[in-house]
Parts: sequence; structure tokens; C-alpha cells
Amino acid sequence: MTNKRDLYELASDCFEAAKEAHARSGEPVTISAIAKRLGIDRKYFYGQIKMSDATVRSKWLKLGEKINDFKAQVKAKKAFHDAEALSDADKLRNALIENYSLVESVENLKATSEQLQKNFLLAQHRIAELEAQILGLQRQRPLQGSSTSTSKIRHLRTVISPDSFRNNTDPLSMKRAWLTAMASLRSIIDTPGDKDLYITVGPPGSGKSSWCRKSVNFYRPSILFDACNLTRADRYDFFDMLSERSGVRIIAVVFCVSIDLLRERNQSRVVGERLPFKKIKEMYELIEYPSLFDEIEMFDEIIMVR
Repeated sequence: MTNKRDLYELASDCFEAAKEAHARSGEPVTISAIAKRLGIDRKYFYGQIKMSDATVRSKWLKLGEKINDFKAQVKAKKAFHDAEALSDADKLRNALIENYSLVESVENLKATSEQLQKNFLLAQHRIAELEAQILGLQRQRPLQGSSTSTSKIRHLRTVISPDSFRNNTDPLSMKRAWLTAMASLRSIIDTPGDKDLYITVGPPGSGKSSWCRKSVNFYRPSILFDACNLTRADRYDFFDMLSERSGVRIIAVVFCVSIDLLRERNQSRVVGERLPFKKIKEMYELIEYPSLFDEIEMFDEIIMVR
């Protein structure tokens, strides 16, 4: 028969084997499980079995404490891992909530931006209409002290230049000035009667504005659109505007000036009106000269100015 000292050794071995089994499969390690495996009473591990040897009894008590400590450690580890996993889940959930909030904010900002853009375009269009009306009223106002011939010339000739509507040189101001000038042109084109539309073509300093101011040989109402209009793309708006309108002749006024003369004229300007020569050269190299044989740009006449 196994004595009580030998039984203690078996219980210790059983405890070690139970810890290994727990590491492999997660099997619980408890006093009840070990006592059941050995076929003994759990009271051994609590020192409740009468023993003549107090040392052996003390060993049983310590073994029971070790088993309970191991059980507590396993429980604490499990609780820590569960809490950590829960924390990760909470972080993920919070991240998702924050992400949804950001997406919603972006959508709101996008909608606000689109609405502001629409309002801006509407306001820009309205400004162009009002400025065109003002220009029309100024054109209709008689000039006191003018001779009959001068009044007739002014009546026949209208000069429109985007530069006269421009307040700055940034792209937005230049675009706004162009739209305003086109709106002014459209309001004149829509008035009854046949007309001539002169489109200047030339880089800065080529003499466009001077020609528009001095030209007087007009025999019917004429509009002089004073701008660079260097490429076919720049001139497309005019043909598009006239596509459904009759009675309007469109005439290109091409300024043929050498690059050296452009440099000289630019230097003679006041400092505030000079352009970087690099910019003038780039524009000079972009020129697409109109042709009477062009099937897209169908000018009724081309005037060459040297």
C-alpha cells in the first residue's frame, strides 16, 4: 500500500503533469481535478487529514497553495488577454466611428464647396451682365462738343478689351475680365442690324490697341475686340458665338511684328506696364496665324498690319 509520504510525491508529480497539460490544451488545473486523478480526498491539500507527521502535513498545505496560486495566475492572464482584446475592439470601433465622421465632414465640405462655386459663377455672370449694360449705356450717351464726323465714327466703332475690365493680373481676375468682355460683345452682337467684328491677333506690344484707337475707315457698325487671340483655341469663342447669328462678318487683324521690335517696345514702356521678355517670347512662339483656307476658322477677311 502507498504510504502518505509516497502519496504526496505522486500528488506533486500529478500537479506538474497537469501544468504541462494546461500548456498544451488549456486543461484547467485545480485541486479537485488532481485529487480526482489520484483518487484521494481534497482535504489532503487543505491539511484537514490527520497525520502523525506535521512536516508532511505542511507539505500538503503548501502544495495546495501552489495549485491555487497557479489557478489564480491562469485566471489573471485570461482576464488580461480578454481586457486587451476588448480594448483593441474598442479602438477599432472608435476608429471606424471617427472615419465615418471624417467621411461625412468631407462630403459636407464638398457640397458646400460646390454650392459656393455655383454662387460664384452666378455672381460672375450677373456682374458681366451689369457691366455690359453699363457699357451699352455709355455707348449710347452723346458726347458734347464732338464734331459730326467724330460722332459718326464713335457710333460706328466700339472697342472691347478684356484689359479694361481687369483689376489684377492673377488668373482669376483675367478670366473674369475675359468673361465680362465676352458678355459685352454678346450684348452688342444681339442688337439688330448687320455688323463687322474685328478680332486682333498679336502678342503684347505688337500695336493692337493703337490700331483700335486710330482706325476710322468703318462704313457700318463695327466691334473691335482688342486682345492677343494668339491660337485657334483662343479664337474659338467668337466663332461659337456667331454660329447661330447672321449678318455679322468676322475679320482677323493680324499684327506681323519681329521679336526684336517687341523687345524694343516693351523696354520703352513705363516700368509698371512692362512684361518679362521671356513671357513675350513664349507668346510670340505660340502664334497660330489665321488663313482664308482654314475650314474651321472661317474668317470673312484677314487684314495684315506691319
